[in-house]
Amino acid sequence: MTKIEVSVILPVLDEVESLGVLHRELTEALKRLGRSYEIIFVDDGSRDGSFQRVEKLRVEDPRVRGVQLRRNFGKAAALAVGFREAQGDVVVTLDADLQDDPAEIPKLLARLEDGFDLVSGWKEDRQDPRSKTWPSRLFNWVTGFLTGVGSTISTRASRSTGGKWCRRSACTGSSTASSRPWPRGADFR
Repeated sequence: MTKIEVSVILPVLDEVESLGVLHRELTEALKRLGRSYEIIFVDDGSRDGSFQRVEKLRVEDPRVRGVQLRRNFGKAAALAVGFREAQGDVVVTLDADLQDDPAEIPKLLARLEDGFDLVSGWKEDRQDPRSKTWPSRLFNWVTGFLTGVGSTISTRASRSTGGKWCRRSACTGSSTASSRPWPRGADFR
């Protein structure tokens, strides 16, 4: 069995219409890397047939894995499950709603190869309402303040450069798939 180098985690909630296009775009971007990869869809309680679509993708592409949560637990819980399942040395998180552009993966992965442990990308010129941008900006500022992470990559593309790219050891504190991606002592319900 080939060692997986890159794991892509996608929390899914009622995204049946976007999953085929997303899979195609991800596959194109990941093949260009020339590395082994897996795509992990974590269905967070969808009611629109999203998990059935993931199962079809899994049959068509052996690099696709699907995890179905019994109900909606939220994006953080879905990501936590994805991190537990991920086998790659590098972990990528993207949203499944086609707002993040998989074509940006090589550029951000290159930053990891420059020695960074965590790379975060986002759209520079967002057209979202303030009710969406201000919480995001606050979160990013607090995260930067608490972690000291100040390096950014931005783009003027119509789609976001996407979620987060990290080395497994930076995301989980270990190189094993069973590691918890949240701080010791933390728990969620």
